[in-house]
Amino acid sequence: MQRQAEASYGLGGILAKTLYSTNSQAVPGEEGDRLTTLYRSYESVPVRAAVRFPLHLEIVLRTAEKEYPGVTEDVSANGLLFASRELPPVGAVVRFELTMPAAIMGGFSDVLLHCVGRIVRHQRMDDRFMAAAVIDEYSFRG
Repeated sequence: MQRQAEASYGLGGILAKTLYSTNSQAVPGEEGDRLTTLYRSYESVPVRAAVRFPLHLEIVLRTAEKEYPGVTEDVSANGLLFASRELPPVGAVVRFELTMPAAIMGGFSDVLLHCVGRIVRHQRMDDRFMAAAVIDEYSFRG
């Protein structure tokens, strides 16, 4: 039941709950529930202003032609920034999975996110190649 409630709040709500909520027993939608308050605030924030969480997770992005292993630099409800030796081209549709650790998600088990997105930009920081991907679709697997 908790997983269904979390799914209705989306990735942004889950990440906001993780960072700001101190009541892990809160039920979404109940009076005084911090997740509801944070989620409503989050919904009014423009897409480009989504909170970024500095998570360094191993990731493999897949295009129709190739796999690109890398490490995330940060993750938001709208996308992620990752570093890799080789980057998918800008505009490429990518599929990837993120395993969000239970400690970060505020649960008892890791949460697997299946995502579909696209590469929107490349950048170079020091000697590292990085790319940003927006998340267009996602589903939870616990």
